[in-house]
Amino acid sequence: MKTNYLILFLVLPTLIFGQETIQITRKLSNQNLMEICNVLESDRSTLHGSYKKVSLKGTVFSEGFYKYGAKDSLWKDYDWNGKLYRTGNYLSDKKIGLWQFFDEKGNAELIYNFSTNELVSFILDDKSKNKKYNITTAEGNKLDKLDRPPLYLGGNFGIGVLIGLNTKYPIIAAENGVSGTVNVAFTIDSLGQTSDYIVTKKIGSGCDEEALRVVKMLSEGWLPGIYKGQAVKVQYFIPVNFILN
Repeated sequence: MKTNYLILFLVLPTLIFGQETIQITRKLSNQNLMEICNVLESDRSTLHGSYKKVSLKGTVFSEGFYKYGAKDSLWKDYDWNGKLYRTGNYLSDKKIGLWQFFDEKGNAELIYNFSTNELVSFILDDKSKNKKYNITTAEGNKLDKLDRPPLYLGGNFGIGVLIGLNTKYPIIAAENGVSGTVNVAFTIDSLGQTSDYIVTKKIGSGCDEEALRVVKMLSEGWLPGIYKGQAVKVQYFIPVNFILN
């Protein structure tokens, strides 16, 4: 019996990990994007193997690997011009190890270790260094510079990319030639949690609601602002541009 159990133990991994896969291409709903991916032949709803998200023109936006439906190994994400804006490893759908987030010039503006939850490095431009924020401390509310502003674990460039990829131009706004910038404000508390979303600059025709929806998609993944060595509650603004081609 022991021999039979040993044989079964050795055979099972082969059956599990040796499953056949096939490559498929499918369009993503409500987006001008496609997936070129590998799925299990026995269950075509389960991603397994290499994966690419591309535009209808063939521009690669994302590439990596899946293991039985979960992101695994090295992943790379790009903007609409093919610029790399973030890269790092996944294990069972969770970010692990060092992730790098790049700016428009290809510099690593932020490096974060997701295994140890540590900020390794970050770069601020002069505008960000000198900017004053509405902050809440034990002494009350004030407008002042921060030791470190709130940081999105995706980088400032990444914020722009994600907003650009996910914003849908309202039909009524397009029909009426409405364009401009909507500003969305929200607070980031001392734990990096977000709340109190509000549109502070409006252009109407559905753009305000769409901007609010998209900014809320970035509600997670923030590091709090630091003031005099302490994490504080900060009001933060993100602009969303609506530009007619």
